[in-house]
Amino acid sequence: MAGKAKHLRQRGTTFFVRIGVPKELREIVGKSELHEALGGNRREAERRSHAVLARFHGILDEARLKLAQGTDAPPRLSRALDTPGIARHHYQSELDLDAALRDAGAFAASGFDPAAYERLFAPAYMAALREVASGAAPDDKIAATIGWAIDAHTRAKLVKVEPGTAEWRTIARTLAGVQIEVMKRTSERNAGEPEAEPAHPALKPDAQPAPAPRERVRILDLLDGYLAELRASGRGAEAEKRWTPGFKAFIKHLGHDDASRLTKADVVAWKDALLATMSPKTVRDTNIAALRAVFQWAVDNDRLKTNPAREVKVRVLKKVQNREKGFTLKEANAILKAARDHEPKPHEQRGRGAGHRPRRPFRHRHRSGPRPFRLQQRSAGAEHRSRRRLR
Repeated sequence: MAGKAKHLRQRGTTFFVRIGVPKELREIVGKSELHEALGGNRREAERRSHAVLARFHGILDEARLKLAQGTDAPPRLSRALDTPGIARHHYQSELDLDAALRDAGAFAASGFDPAAYERLFAPAYMAALREVASGAAPDDKIAATIGWAIDAHTRAKLVKVEPGTAEWRTIARTLAGVQIEVMKRTSERNAGEPEAEPAHPALKPDAQPAPAPRERVRILDLLDGYLAELRASGRGAEAEKRWTPGFKAFIKHLGHDDASRLTKADVVAWKDALLATMSPKTVRDTNIAALRAVFQWAVDNDRLKTNPAREVKVRVLKKVQNREKGFTLKEANAILKAARDHEPKPHEQRGRGAGHRPRRPFRHRHRSGPRPFRLQQRSAGAEHRSRRRLR
């Protein structure tokens, strides 16, 4: 992922570079900040921002030199560019100059012939640049081939290096490779073709630092933590008995015991493997439900960032009823008739003698109420009958 360019800002749909001017230099520069619009394309703005920033720092350095005139204190110059910064600045400056000449019609006015340039000059210069970039060229050939670029950066106070040193050769090799990229872009412009992205490593955007390695989170540790919380409230014994074998089988299926590496696809693959040998209802209510509960506990307790089993569904079809519940009238009559006509078989007469007579069926007599009330009625009736006899 590309890094964010320093000092690059966005206002609406336009990107621009902004750099503040120190207080002691504002009177000389005439501004409190330096800014320049770079268009609405982020990639193009990031590419152009390096050259613009280098120009802004040059302005500030000139102001510091003016401020230091008449004093013994040496001027405090801006931080010199590193080798990748020099490469980006050179690449963009050369392309901007080429574009400005084309836009101004300088090529057409001077009778410039791109075909003749490509045929007569470009091959020999490209070969010399490749020799410098490879490190095989001597110092005098380096100075003749790419020394002009190093001198330009030195005059702009973007680099301070002595010719013939190891640092000077390193910068020369880098700028030679970058100049090859510049010639490729100008050749594409001469042919009217779209410009390709540069392949030189120094021209690649700054990469973000590699993310820190993830801490391993054992799946069985999550299960133990979930069960421990259940046991604290007097539950969890049944879940431990039913879920532990399933979790061990899940780990064996995965081939690892790291919950931080789990994805929804892993849980779906486990579900599909279980459905080959188990019923959908068992897979849903036991295996997937257990994973969902434990991983959600891990999310709630900041052990995991997401629950990989949260949205995994198991489709369980309901049984189709071919008829309504209960008996039909015909079925009910058949059952009652069979119960009425049932004759007990001999072995069902266990413990009964030959002369045994079945008990008379119990007949309900009309009763007017509970026993105390019936006794009260009986006594009241007897008293009434005795009074009638006395009359």
